[in-house]
Amino acid sequence: MASKESFTGSITIFGGDFRRIPTNWAHCLGNELPRKEYAELFEVIGTQFGAPTADTFKLPNIQDRLVIGTGRGPGLTARNQGDVGGQKKVELEADHLPAHKHRVYCFPNPIDIFWKKTPGSYYPAPNNDNFTNYGTGHEGRMNETMITNLTQPQSHENRQPYYAAFYIICVKGINPYG
Repeated sequence: MASKESFTGSITIFGGDFRRIPTNWAHCLGNELPRKEYAELFEVIGTQFGAPTADTFKLPNIQDRLVIGTGRGPGLTARNQGDVGGQKKVELEADHLPAHKHRVYCFPNPIDIFWKKTPGSYYPAPNNDNFTNYGTGHEGRMNETMITNLTQPQSHENRQPYYAAFYIICVKGINPYG
């Protein structure tokens, strides 16, 4: 018996028990279905979510994914039905950051940093202890440890705030094509 209120191929978020979904609906977990048994659903979604064999097709797999709209618009990337994209983690690299500068101010006495608004004519200068002091000349070489990377490149989670739920698809319902 078909669902009397939903179109075959409709996808919805279901807030009920994962183990007890409505009759004539299936989880959107990339399940493989036989084309003959689900001919009406196959007519609606075809092979856009995969077709492992000539006799089967796949339901969409929306596990751990955010659904976005299809189409195109000014300044937007065209998205087609069934496209999959994005990454769960991204390694942040220098070319991901906007161009920017870090200023290094040098003072003859570290306590002066709290009182002066500009470094005046002071420059970093080496001393015999391999630490950087400050002098009035600019011939000295700054100690390499003064400016350095804080960490090695690492990946970070790349998700917007979310609420977990699961999707189901109507496998037998009202034929949307009449």
